[in-house]
Amino acid sequence: MRVRHGLIAAALATALTAPAHAQTNCGEWLHLAVEPAEKAPDVEAVLRRRLEGAGAKQPITVEPDGAGLKALLPQNLGEALLTRSGKFEMRLVAAGSEGLELQRLDGGAPERVEPAVILNEYRLRDVKLSTDAKATDPRFAVALDFRLDPVGMRNLLTASAEAVGRKLAVIVEDRIVVTPIIRAPIASAEGEVAGGFTEQGAAFLAEAMRGGRLPARVTVAGREPATCGTN
Repeated sequence: MRVRHGLIAAALATALTAPAHAQTNCGEWLHLAVEPAEKAPDVEAVLRRRLEGAGAKQPITVEPDGAGLKALLPQNLGEALLTRSGKFEMRLVAAGSEGLELQRLDGGAPERVEPAVILNEYRLRDVKLSTDAKATDPRFAVALDFRLDPVGMRNLLTASAEAVGRKLAVIVEDRIVVTPIIRAPIASAEGEVAGGFTEQGAAFLAEAMRGGRLPARVTVAGREPATCGTN
């Protein structure tokens, strides 16, 4: 009986001294550097859309932090969601030595593309992750499926009709993913980009593209644990 009374007393002492709400790890506070700093308000709006689109469970918190921003990143999300540019473009591969040289996502030889942008992420109506468990090549097991708005579809149709036989470069964050040959005018509003993506990387990129392109360079300057109360 003496031991049992001791256990009860210890339990009561713990209950009386414990906080009303137990503290649990809710992710991280990220201190974000924004370059140029004057773009911080515009970056804040984009990051809020990205976090909302990714289904952040707790209140969306992005706020000024000196010359940069401070954002609460939930535990189930990665920092790439807040730092990736979300840039998506289609351009024709340059016919000669002129044009902009870009690296390939798969590590292949760089290629040059035309300066003119046929369409970009602003013409995307939807973008989502898809996986193919039956893919024989694991590099192509993960893809980004996208759907264009009417303006994007019209621009792609017009450009592809004038470039049959040429290569079309699909560019994600300034790196070429694929360069298919245009066999006929492209009249579809839907497409798929596969090759070189990890599942987590593609998921964060899809959310970033849906939330809009970052108007400035964003890097993580510091971090600290975030805690929240649970009943």
